[in-house]
Amino acid sequence: MSKNTIIKYIKQLDSPVFTTRGLSDISQKSPSTVTQSLNFLCRQGVVKKLYRGIWTEVTNKQISPFMLIPHLFKSNRVYVSFLSALHLHGMIEQIPQTITLASTTHTRKIKTAVGTFIVHKISPGYFFGSVIQPQNFTELH
Repeated sequence: MSKNTIIKYIKQLDSPVFTTRGLSDISQKSPSTVTQSLNFLCRQGVVKKLYRGIWTEVTNKQISPFMLIPHLFKSNRVYVSFLSALHLHGMIEQIPQTITLASTTHTRKIKTAVGTFIVHKISPGYFFGSVIQPQNFTELH
């Protein structure tokens, strides 16, 4: 896929953070072909790899780690919780070094190019009340 073609598809997504799968879907190209094109653009300094299959265009815009959350957890319920949530709501002044998340997936640590996430597994029964929807993560920071 040519450089101009892949850039055209990236612009069509109209998102500061995008996935290999998203580009593959709109371009009708295989994920392997799209990955090769993105790696070429990465070497050219046009895009930056944030995590496996998650990318951003290299611009002057600051990418918030919160923008990655919906892409990291496509098939699991997740929300910002614990110290990170307290900081976001102005209840504590400390700025956490990692973003803590509650999810129905396994407990783990995820290091990305823009931040580190600590995922804590909780029972699905605890997902109730006011939960920030994925489309609102871009507004958090």
